Amino acid sequence: MEAPPKQDNYEVALRLARQDLAGADLVRAASLAGARVIEGEGEAVLEISFMGAVYRVSGDPPDMVPAPGGTEPAIWEKVLILHYLKNAVSDSPTGKWINFSQVPSGQFYLSAFNRRGPDLAVQFFSRDLEDFARRARALGATKYDLGEAAFVFDVLPKVPVLVVLYAGDEEFPPACNVLFDETVPSFLCTEDIAVVTTMLMVKLRKLPATGPGSEKD
Repeated sequence: MEAPPKQDNYEVALRLARQDLAGADLVRAASLAGARVIEGEGEAVLEISFMGAVYRVSGDPPDMVPAPGGTEPAIWEKVLILHYLKNAVSDSPTGKWINFSQVPSGQFYLSAFNRRGPDLAVQFFSRDLEDFARRARALGATKYDLGEAAFVFDVLPKVPVLVVLYAGDEEFPPACNVLFDETVPSFLCTEDIAVVTTMLMVKLRKLPATGPGSEKD
């Protein structure tokens, strides 16, 4: 988990993810995953949200395109969404939060996860929690009453991620906690949980800058 996957690794992962869903009942997958089925030309077409974007999944093996007006999904987005559809079960989020060390093998990979997730949040956002809040709202996140700045991101329909930031002071350094609903292992493997956390931080960082002169919420 130290180095981000290379592009060719993602291409292999995408091919395998599509193969794993070959012959799958996409209507059933949509029902389990919290996706929406829309009209297609003789085939099921799923519409699913991912980090504020909406994509359509169809075909056998399935492929993915943006919803009208959207942008083309990156390979890593396709892989994660297909994995999610493959693994989806009838469980729904319970509202009970766990940390990464509590997912399968999470304790073993915790140091790498921290570098790729919480440490990035501290690096990007701890100096300006108001900017973090504006960016979070721009992705449709919901404010949560914890820490100094906390938001719940619905990265996938049944995968909420809670990011809690602390600016720090003279006694304590800035810090970040990233928490997941206890059902997350039912939908994503441990590696995918780590990857989706990294990509959430990167996506927040890439949103348009909002300096002190920006309009407040």
